Amino acid sequence: MHIAINATILDDKPSGLGIYTINLIRELSTLTKGLSVFTAKPEYFQAMNGINVYDVTRKVTKQIGSINHLRRMLWTQFALPFNLKCDDIYISPTQLELVLFPKNQEIAIIHDILPLMFPDEYPQLQYFFRYVLPIGLRNSTSVVVDSKNTGDDITKLYGVRPSKIHLVPPGFDSTIYKPQQYERINIIKNKYGIGDYILYVGNLYPHKNLKRLLEAFSIIQSSIPHKLIIVGYKDNRYYPAINRDVVQMGIEHRVLFLDYISADELPILYAGASLFVFPSLYEGFGLPPLEAMASGTPVVCSNTSSLPEVVGDAAILFDPYSIEEMANAMRKVLSDSTLRDELRYRGLERSKLFSWSKTAKGIMDIVNSIK
Repeated sequence: MHIAINATILDDKPSGLGIYTINLIRELSTLTKGLSVFTAKPEYFQAMNGINVYDVTRKVTKQIGSINHLRRMLWTQFALPFNLKCDDIYISPTQLELVLFPKNQEIAIIHDILPLMFPDEYPQLQYFFRYVLPIGLRNSTSVVVDSKNTGDDITKLYGVRPSKIHLVPPGFDSTIYKPQQYERINIIKNKYGIGDYILYVGNLYPHKNLKRLLEAFSIIQSSIPHKLIIVGYKDNRYYPAINRDVVQMGIEHRVLFLDYISADELPILYAGASLFVFPSLYEGFGLPPLEAMASGTPVVCSNTSSLPEVVGDAAILFDPYSIEEMANAMRKVLSDSTLRDELRYRGLERSKLFSWSKTAKGIMDIVNSIK
């Protein structure tokens, strides 16, 4: 018995799901021998021992464009199965790599069901989640979810029995996301011309709830010296409207959008923030609050979906639909140094519960139960 993983999601700039895939494979390679990886980016795995890398055509990587989603799906359904050995246990690291009618035992990893919850944001992908994904879930051996909330949603919306669902949270890199030296923080602050700041990290999709965040910030901005820093790709579908909101609220001099932040700078931005705020309406897991806690930054976030599972008692929670409650949560933390210190301590302790090695061990436990 060997494990085979489809890593065709990887491109030159791995997304969050790509980073999940790389870290899962790296840690699994320390727990099992003969791991097979199918990818068009074999360079990510050159330093890993005990991995059999199969270089597939670059036409199946997502970097080519939206049409490549179809190409990847077709390759996964019709080419990949013929490359699997009969005793391989196949792991799909995201929902898009599921083999719908597998001849092998298959572990399906489902990170969220956002296209079902917010179909307007995913006008094409919603149909995959609505009509295709149920087939893969029904025919898979086991289903892995990042949070109990996602597992409950899959049971409710797809009818997957709870006994088939396994909770295995993702991890983070504790060598990267950690408290930083003041000198490094000051260098970043000087580079972007900022003093004290509140930080948000994530995309600009409507379900991230940034308009309410801006309204909450506009309520408290006159009583604090902080800027609001929004780190995320300036998606042309959403950024112009959000920027207009900023101007209409008269807070353009207090809000800074950072379109692209290097992997070297992001951990320092986390660590340098007075407060991290995450007002999302729905998350399959919510990695940014975890990264912020690991960086020693106080966190306030939504009390919805999976987020309470991630932060536990290490953050101040608020109703994301209540602008006043969000504003009060930010004001409360910024005005109370004792509370900030307590949240820093709790966040650092909470973050120790999560690691990629624990994620890989959780997956291996499922593999061993299938044998």
